[in-house]
Amino acid sequence: MEFHDLIIIGAGPAGLTAAIFAKRMGIDVAIVTKDVGGQAVLAEKIENYPGFMSISGKELISKMYAQVSNLGVPIIFDEVISIEENGSKFVVEGKFCKLVGKAVIIACGKSPKKLGVEREEEFVGKGISYCLLCDLPLFKDKEVGIIGPSTLMVPWITEACKVAAKVYAFFEGRVEEEIETKGCHMEIYENGKVRKLFGDERLESVEIEHEVDGVKKVERIKLDCLFVQRGFIVETSWLKNFIKLDENGQIIIDELCRTFSPEGNVKKGVFAAGDATSIPFKQIIVACGEGAKASLEAVRYLKKG
Repeated sequence: MEFHDLIIIGAGPAGLTAAIFAKRMGIDVAIVTKDVGGQAVLAEKIENYPGFMSISGKELISKMYAQVSNLGVPIIFDEVISIEENGSKFVVEGKFCKLVGKAVIIACGKSPKKLGVEREEEFVGKGISYCLLCDLPLFKDKEVGIIGPSTLMVPWITEACKVAAKVYAFFEGRVEEEIETKGCHMEIYENGKVRKLFGDERLESVEIEHEVDGVKKVERIKLDCLFVQRGFIVETSWLKNFIKLDENGQIIIDELCRTFSPEGNVKKGVFAAGDATSIPFKQIIVACGEGAKASLEAVRYLKKG
């Protein structure tokens, strides 16, 4: 069993940033995580992170990881399955390890609801994107597809039309909202389902099944990018009896990244940051800022001790 002042769960942008801040302030900190980088490593190009005109997600995360490693922060690769309060300390248990800390920052991130088709993983960052807001500017004057339920797609179709030469909207079900199509070169497919992905080094086309007047049809469509807008899964079910979650399973935090007990009281010593929390705008720069804020507040808590 290992003992540390601060345990950070997750090594995405929020967790790595939190570790950097805590270690530089003299805190004994450790990270326990099942991977490094989270969703950020899937980004083919990032052009809105200060200091870089353009950088891939993998390269940006590798720089963060190198900084954490250079500071001497131990990183334990394991999947956390529970946290328990033991007096003034917290027991963090993974499948293979057990750590005890005086404070905890939860930065476990989120995972996209994927298509579940063959070659999907191969084309992630090479024509398949799970973040339209992040990657749409990279496909100016290109032909793009968007797939997902009506509620998640409609808000983004108009934005896509402003950038792309043509938009293919593949609705998983019926169109439930009015779509502004003025000046938009767009084709709409209802009850759409991606069956196959094609391409050599990048995605080049998709095979889509859809319905026209109740009759199923199958087409192959050339695309420069397919945006999968099916929502995200926040894997926080193991926390439901420990801290307060919202209806989507996101960790509810306040402006200082403090969490709350299921009864609604501030959970002293437990903080959260990044995409697993209830804050909007799931962006790398936002996650980094939240990670820094959570770390600063955790350090203040520890020093009050």
